[in-house]
Amino acid sequence: MLIGSDIFFDLLKADKIRLANGNLILQESEYVVSGKLPTEVTSNYCCVAVETNLDNAIKEFFETESFPTDSFDSTKSEEEKFCEEHFLKTHSRTKSGRYIVSLPMKENADSVLGFSRENAVKRLNGIWNKLNKNTLAKLYKAFLQEYLDLGHMQQIMDEDNTKSYYIPHHCIYKPEKTTTPLRVVFDASAETSTGQSLNSILLNGGSIQDNLFSLVTRFRTHRYAFSADIQNMYRQILVEPSQRYLQRIVWKEPTIHRSKSMS
Repeated sequence: MLIGSDIFFDLLKADKIRLANGNLILQESEYVVSGKLPTEVTSNYCCVAVETNLDNAIKEFFETESFPTDSFDSTKSEEEKFCEEHFLKTHSRTKSGRYIVSLPMKENADSVLGFSRENAVKRLNGIWNKLNKNTLAKLYKAFLQEYLDLGHMQQIMDEDNTKSYYIPHHCIYKPEKTTTPLRVVFDASAETSTGQSLNSILLNGGSIQDNLFSLVTRFRTHRYAFSADIQNMYRQILVEPSQRYLQRIVWKEPTIHRSKSMS
């Protein structure tokens, strides 16, 4: 039982008995009433009726589920907007349906891009000795040969070194992979004699892919789902022929190739 300090001493009387052990005290007090009092429970009920228009409900549902394109466009930088407009104005398609795109280059990009062939040859010589010491040379050649066989790259005889950009390349070897244990990586960030690279003279269009959360959420809205992989996906997009001088590589046969696709 809990009582307040304001009435505690009013309950106590003068008589007090201390027990023999000295620890307990019997204190005379007024009567203490205890027990259960009858209580009444009052319940309040509230009834609400809502009539929803089906057309409006469906409209609101799709507005909630749809991506806010207006707000998304407002977050784009001027560079990203320019790249999107550049694509819409310059892209075309082949008879088979493949896209042909023009690289969005910065102003005066050609004039600031320096020499790059010497650096590309130097880096190729550096990896060539390593390749010949093991079985990677055969896999490396097979990888680039696939580019030629599929038409994603073509051999050229023009060795003009004044305007073209030669992309250095190296391989990444993962023997645990059964399908593609060796993959060739093209380094478009390699600097030329002026300190500029292919990546540095191109505009950044930003990412147009959905984030992972959106993909997973959309994946779970359907009862059945199919997943697939597009082989050589980025290489299905062709580069405008007038800009393929920016995607050259050197090889040890000796030959010069230029990429026809987006590597």
